[in-house]
Amino acid sequence: IQDLESHGESVTIMCVGESGVGKSTLLSNIFTVPIVHSVPKPTVKIVETSVKFECDGIPITVHLIDTPGYGDGMDIRKSFSYVKDYLEAKFQQSLKRETQIERQDRHSLDTSLGVDAILYFFSPHRCKTVDLEFLKSIQGYATIIPILAKADTMTADELAEFRSTVIKKLKATGIKVFHSPFAIISSPYVVRSHQNSRGELIHGREYPWGTAESENELHSDLPALRRCLI
Repeated sequence: IQDLESHGESVTIMCVGESGVGKSTLLSNIFTVPIVHSVPKPTVKIVETSVKFECDGIPITVHLIDTPGYGDGMDIRKSFSYVKDYLEAKFQQSLKRETQIERQDRHSLDTSLGVDAILYFFSPHRCKTVDLEFLKSIQGYATIIPILAKADTMTADELAEFRSTVIKKLKATGIKVFHSPFAIISSPYVVRSHQNSRGELIHGREYPWGTAESENELHSDLPALRRCLI
């Protein structure tokens, strides 16, 4: 406990998925860091960002890795190969450090040794064969957490059916995940007509029928995902 309080803990999170599903926005929303612009721009290369904060008196460092979505100038196979090569390089870097005769103190390292969790984004209504093939190929590199992106574009019944479909296909393919899929609403926009219980403005998306709130657990699993990660 004293070691944790003095040195803290770190976690490395990578987002992977199709272009336009909100990977950069989710990373920004999870830890309230300005990773995205007011109008999000496509991620065209792997981008690493570090966030530091305290949780119950323990210093936490989170390394966030955003990857280009397939469709942003890359075909699917090339994009997945790009990500897998990155994971392999991180794995080899970690292995080399761990097998050194005199290992460095992990708390003294400014960068992460490897990837702890991969958030894999499924587009609404789409659990494709290529998604499952990629996830199977990266098992062992990091913990996999499935994300059902843009949950506010599906009705409650559609979302429940899609969640069930993803769970069944993951199980049938033999892909082990850390947690059942999180249905996420993320947004770079502040909803100025709504405030939380503390009087703070919230992130969300406004529609003619109402507002989908990112931090409202009746609307989105974002708070649950945050708890899962830290």
